[in-house]
Amino acid sequence: MMQRFCYHARGIDHIETGDPCQDAFLFARCGRYIVFGGSDGAGSRKHSERGSRLSVASSVLYVASHLTADMTASEVEDVIRASFSVAYHAVAELARRNGEHPRELDATLCVGVWDGTRLSWGNAGDSGIVAVLATGAYVQVTHQQHDASGGMLPLRFGPDTWEFGTVAEPVAAALIATDGLFECLCPPLMANVDQPVYVPLARELMHRTETNPGAWRASAVYLRELVRNDPRFHTVDDATLLMVFDPERPPATLDDEYYAEPDWEALRQAAAERARAAWERATRHVRHAGSEARTLGGASADESCAEVSS
Repeated sequence: MMQRFCYHARGIDHIETGDPCQDAFLFARCGRYIVFGGSDGAGSRKHSERGSRLSVASSVLYVASHLTADMTASEVEDVIRASFSVAYHAVAELARRNGEHPRELDATLCVGVWDGTRLSWGNAGDSGIVAVLATGAYVQVTHQQHDASGGMLPLRFGPDTWEFGTVAEPVAAALIATDGLFECLCPPLMANVDQPVYVPLARELMHRTETNPGAWRASAVYLRELVRNDPRFHTVDDATLLMVFDPERPPATLDDEYYAEPDWEALRQAAAERARAAWERATRHVRHAGSEARTLGGASADESCAEVSS
């Protein structure tokens, strides 16, 4: 009995300015599959909410209309890949009709296809997917796509930047989150450790066992309040979180130690050490060049004095 959950809210900044929510999402059922997708419009672009809505609708509806029950994982990936091209051209055509540059509609696109066990996906930008395997392990499925200066790589950057795949093991539940929430579930402080997922928080969302409709309605209310009010989910950005799960087949439960709170102080210290080491590497040649300049300057001055004295 596959179920779905959605949290979707306008960010504080957009509430204060009166701007629309720039996130968009869509679920679709296709036989034994759930297709789900989210898109986050770039805040710096004039009409990115149009780009996000068109991107996710074009992709999810294309996928849902082209899946068949007996598809292999690679065939499902091919359908998702084709849907990204459909979304790309749909956004470009909308920009052309409106007489504006496609960058004004920049948005991410993240799409998943789940049949209760197998999860295939596509991603463009800095939204992302987290999954919990049937074994009980929590995994970060996608990584955020940024350029060297930290800028997000939107769908507009094309096929060379898009990524696609299928999780190798059976998946018990999966979620898509736009960047503000994704970074709460996969904090940057944990990016360089063996477990990049903030497991206690992810488990609170994703370990669902409510098979009774009344119990699930109460749980859905609780989850929305959790994302809206828990400081661990703090973000001022527009926020969208989509989750698919089967309460009749929840993930296995592991040892208590697996769900322990991370040592945040140790993580901060490790991050500071990495930053210092990176700074040392980046500035070493500058310091060496300065030392050489001072040495050469001193030698020239001594030689000049010697010439004058003679």
